[in-house]
Amino acid sequence: MSLAAKLDEQKDKTIKSQKGFIIMLFSIVCLVCINNYQLRQTMRLYLPPDLSVGQVIEAGEVDKSYTYFFAYNILGGIARWKKNGEVEYSNNISMYRNYISSHFEQQLRKDFVKRSSDEKGRLNELKNRTREMTLIRPDKPSKMVKKVGSGNFVVYLDVQDEERLAGVIVKSGIYRYSLNVAVDTGNLLDNDTGLRVLGFADEPVLIQ
Repeated sequence: MSLAAKLDEQKDKTIKSQKGFIIMLFSIVCLVCINNYQLRQTMRLYLPPDLSVGQVIEAGEVDKSYTYFFAYNILGGIARWKKNGEVEYSNNISMYRNYISSHFEQQLRKDFVKRSSDEKGRLNELKNRTREMTLIRPDKPSKMVKKVGSGNFVVYLDVQDEERLAGVIVKSGIYRYSLNVAVDTGNLLDNDTGLRVLGFADEPVLIQ
């Protein structure tokens, strides 16, 4: 074999070897990209109050513990009357209106009118009355949140619901409130939480 033929043969071998190496590198890059994409789709987060076990969530999915405490903060805030429920109940509805649906706001307004009415011998249930909802926090708040659809959840809140008049307890019990909560990023200027309480999923249940 002539020297030129040997050089051509060696050149062909080198080109084939380089092609194989390039294909191998391309395959590795593709595998790395696929793996990174999958990691971005699901992740394990360790969030308070329970840091012992991580929670696997999909990218863009709202954390259930966050949803749970959001629901409590809204309901508990509306139902917190420090001095006079006749004034504070209505004021609180207005204060939290950006975090609740218009339908839920109307429900609460009707409840306010019903409870504050003293017509037909009915007692005004709000005048000078105080109220506080104390959360009975479970070990794992995420267990109290049920996903019912894309961006829709039912949150179950167990609370000590207590009302007082002139310092005397007139209503007290442990109730389970269930709330429909949905992802809502339509107006982040007025509501930057990314969530909205749509209303009650069921009637409150007296636990004890």
